[in-house]
Amino acid sequence: MSLMDTQKITKNKLGIINLFLAAMSGCLLVLAFPRFNWFFVAWFALAPLLFAIYHSSFKGALFCSLMAGIVFFGGLLYWLFIFGLLAGFSLILCQAIFILLFGLGAKLIHSYFKKPLRLIFIPALWVSIEFIRSIGPWGFSWGVLGYSQHNFLPVIQIARWAGVFGISFLLVFVNEFIAESYISAFCPSWSLKNSVKVFSKNIIVVLIGVFLLTGIGYFNLLGSQKNENTTKIAILQPSIPQEIKWEPMKKEDIFNIHLKLARKAAEKKPQFIIWPETATPAYLMREKEYLKEIKSLAKETNSYLIVGGLREEKGCYFNSVFIFSPEGEKLGHYDKLHLVPFGEYVPLRPLFSNIKAVAAVTEDMSAGDKLAVFETDRGKFSTVICFESADSLLVHRLASKGAEMLVVITNDGWFKRTAAAEQHLSMAVLRAVENDFFVVQAANTGISAVIDSRGRVLSETALFERRYLLDEVTLKEGKSFYRRFGNLFSYCCILISFGCFLFIIYSKNRAY
Repeated sequence: MSLMDTQKITKNKLGIINLFLAAMSGCLLVLAFPRFNWFFVAWFALAPLLFAIYHSSFKGALFCSLMAGIVFFGGLLYWLFIFGLLAGFSLILCQAIFILLFGLGAKLIHSYFKKPLRLIFIPALWVSIEFIRSIGPWGFSWGVLGYSQHNFLPVIQIARWAGVFGISFLLVFVNEFIAESYISAFCPSWSLKNSVKVFSKNIIVVLIGVFLLTGIGYFNLLGSQKNENTTKIAILQPSIPQEIKWEPMKKEDIFNIHLKLARKAAEKKPQFIIWPETATPAYLMREKEYLKEIKSLAKETNSYLIVGGLREEKGCYFNSVFIFSPEGEKLGHYDKLHLVPFGEYVPLRPLFSNIKAVAAVTEDMSAGDKLAVFETDRGKFSTVICFESADSLLVHRLASKGAEMLVVITNDGWFKRTAAAEQHLSMAVLRAVENDFFVVQAANTGISAVIDSRGRVLSETALFERRYLLDEVTLKEGKSFYRRFGNLFSYCCILISFGCFLFIIYSKNRAY
């Protein structure tokens, strides 16, 4: 066998090992998120991928990154296959492309910058890509690394300053530090004993840093006092299966289930009774019999009613939430701003009309055109609908307009008993910490919950449980840095990343 053949075999073996490491990273990342919730795994999950990228050619880095992305998003978003194979594979591949872009960028940064700078530039690149894929009408923030820490309360307090993307930065920083430490410690000229010693020292440094950060977060939790000025709320979870929710013959039965739950909850004298998304599968302002019932219920229970329903205006259809006072008056409504592509409307409909899941969307919903903050004698609150709670920019805009509590109404019945509902709730936890206010989630089939301003889930329901949830909240103006300045940290990361690549382009041009 020639030397060239031997080198080719060695190269192929290394390529396979690197792909295996990339797939390992994808698997570990899945374990960090609901439903596994092994949050500690996220602190080292990316290290194998980074190692593989740095020991590959640019072509190899491309394949490794794509492999990690497909494994990660395939495991995280497996519930998408409920809507068909094409829908599932398409979105998973789209999200994996962002990991591919990160891999190529990380390879470039590793090639042009020294270790101290890489420790800043690599996490900044990750945050930039996460932020970009999360914004806009097609934004999708499932899999943002910071959400993996939703039940590690001391660490998620970082979101009060830097948002969920600040947590992502910290996690990638630690992963990069581990990867760099391994590469520098296990160099060929050192003995195994020396390599293990150096690597162990570096890991101890990381652990001390994380421990100190956790301590700061813990003291922040201790410093949060429960306000005595509380408001009692009731959340209705009717648990209507998706298969019957839109059947015209079931409309009356579904409405009566909500009325029965509301009257039962009213015995505990709540100030707010919150219904889930499209609780009444009817056009509320048009179908007067339902509107009359709800106004009567508000008077009867002496509560503010927050009711999800449909709205029609000038031939446009909206997914809306309506607010009624204890006097039975309609205080206002909010129309969903961030619609779900292929779920609530079909972009380029002629192109996708032959896809079964898309064909089921017979009418395109219209997006709302304004934010809404509702004022009551208990305080000010805003509402978002369904996946809007994953949109950190939208929720921050509501907080900036004075919202003292966020109400999320949703119907996660589409996803049956998959991890999607728990993943959805984890995002609401970060919205609470970022904006320093209570978040209340009312879900048709679960998970309904009450989350305080430090991210503690005070109470929650199980999936497909028909009941009401009673708890107390505090409506107050939040004082977090993030509430004042929003995603400033993310914008700084984008500027850093932009500067990196400008430097690389400039360096290449000088070389020629």
